[in-house]
Amino acid sequence: MHELSTSSQTKKSPKITNKQLALLLPQYISKVAQQKIETRSGLKFEKVIFDGEKDDFSPNTSVFGEKINQIENLCYIIQSENNNTFGGVICNQINVDPDEDYFLKDDKAFVFNLNGEQSDRYIEGGDIIKFSCVVGSIKNEDYFLGCVDMLFVLVKK
Repeated sequence: MHELSTSSQTKKSPKITNKQLALLLPQYISKVAQQKIETRSGLKFEKVIFDGEKDDFSPNTSVFGEKINQIENLCYIIQSENNNTFGGVICNQINVDPDEDYFLKDDKAFVFNLNGEQSDRYIEGGDIIKFSCVVGSIKNEDYFLGCVDMLFVLVKK
């Protein structure tokens, strides 16, 4: 999960955060894809919020909800076990409730696919999929749920 910042903001992130972003981002997306996502969203990648390789995503102990709580302008990039890369941008603030699932409707949000012929279509315009998402409660084992057109991030048990 990566936080995006508006182009007009001049927030300075800690250097270590910028280094982490510089190391992680190229592992998942090309510079061209990064530029297309930034152009489409009107935002710039700023820092890493959650790294699935390092941060705890285990049932009952995950820090995922804590890390994304109260965050707006969030880009998530997911690489499947089959090396398919996809993700989305959520502009509205996410509010994680420890007891209830949270439904977020965001007219500026979109999902993208970074594999195959459809990559450009999904990032640049065309048939951008507007979506909303459900963030599972902290007690729920399904941490980040669907969007219109079905995107699910679930934890293996």
